[in-house]
Amino acid sequence: MGARLAYALAGMDIQHASPASRSRSPPAKRQFTGQSPRADAQAPSPICPPHPGYMGGLCIRCGGLRPEGEEGAGVALRYIHAGLEVSQREAARLRRGAAEHAAAQRKLTLVLDLDHTLLNSTRFIDLTEGEAAALQREAAAGDAGPPPNLVALPALQTWTRLRPGVRAFLEQAHTICELHIYTMGDRAYARAMAAVLDPEGRLFSGRIISAPDSTQRMVKDLDVVLGSPEHVLILDDTEAVWPRHGGNLLPIARYIYFRACAERFGMPRTSWMERGGDEDPEAGPFPALLRTLRSIHATFFDDLAAGRSADVRPLVAARRRGVLAGVGLLLSRIVPLTSPAPDAHPLWRLATACGATCTLSPGPQVTHVMAPDWTQKAVWGRDRGLQVVTPQWLAESAGLWVRADESRFQIPMPGAGAGGVVAPVPAPRSAEEELAVVAAAAGGGQTPDRS
Repeated sequence: MGARLAYALAGMDIQHASPASRSRSPPAKRQFTGQSPRADAQAPSPICPPHPGYMGGLCIRCGGLRPEGEEGAGVALRYIHAGLEVSQREAARLRRGAAEHAAAQRKLTLVLDLDHTLLNSTRFIDLTEGEAAALQREAAAGDAGPPPNLVALPALQTWTRLRPGVRAFLEQAHTICELHIYTMGDRAYARAMAAVLDPEGRLFSGRIISAPDSTQRMVKDLDVVLGSPEHVLILDDTEAVWPRHGGNLLPIARYIYFRACAERFGMPRTSWMERGGDEDPEAGPFPALLRTLRSIHATFFDDLAAGRSADVRPLVAARRRGVLAGVGLLLSRIVPLTSPAPDAHPLWRLATACGATCTLSPGPQVTHVMAPDWTQKAVWGRDRGLQVVTPQWLAESAGLWVRADESRFQIPMPGAGAGGVVAPVPAPRSAEEELAVVAAAAGGGQTPDRS
């Protein structure tokens, strides 16, 4: 067994202390779910079989050969060590132990997407000559300053722009969460981005999961994350990549700095670079998300201290419902009047998840009319002094975790030209279409390495 693997497994064992050492911890920290300990959560048996896992066909405990017929029955943890695969039972034990270890430090687990969440990357070949020259000038001007927010990576043939405010966000989130990266990009890209975000290696400590580490193609899952779902939060701009863990998800507004990325998402002429600016770190999503993280963290550990079952998922749902609580939303020319299930429309579902009450009919409960242009219902709302907004208002409120200023999303008057926010809401895609676009955009458009 290699020294690196031995070290990695020793680290796991430290996180999964013996029953005697756990008994010395305060009761609230010993079992983070507030439930009685399970027998299989105890220290593993020193005897094989059952074998806890394999590397290179050899058991990581006894060194014996892997029996025939056990192929594909485990969970690959290649980001911890190349070739490492553990049994389902061992993976469950490691997840529980990691969650208990984090809870003992009063930390949650926060899984962070990279592309369009924390940063935006584009390939050299996707830039115009003018764009490339502008980036080179900006990078040269910032060489003598603090850690840069714009980085050229010649080895990857990629430019990367960090989302404004991301460094401060990560530093503050680190105080209450154990941070993991989980990206649809390849390993080289994931490690390069981690080095840009965390040059000293303090924040992620090697917890970097990339596309080849996922157990399913084009899908992210907590099965490869060492932590229990009750304890894990996810920050990602794409809900469709988390089909089994939507309850853990903190959706974030998609960050698109480069023109090629905007075009890839079907939103031409909306990138920050084309608009000559960048996201305001104070008005962007990070301040509201930090408040959300702190609120969930405080409630989770209050529940733990009181002996109640602690779970982040209902806390996420409650915080999200608060974004548009009290809003009565009339949708006009968004959901077909003949639709047999209007509540299945993506914008209807998004609004209700954020706490709004939706309808297709005018009435006294309506506070906002949402329409793409001046429909009869939009005029009805304006005449009654109601808020009349474009669908981008809903998208921004949901992505920023705070009710957006309606004055920025007014429907332009006929003949007045475009006003308010420039970026449109693209036509809703199916989950398969969204996954395809996200996969194509991962790593700035790199093809993920599935090796």
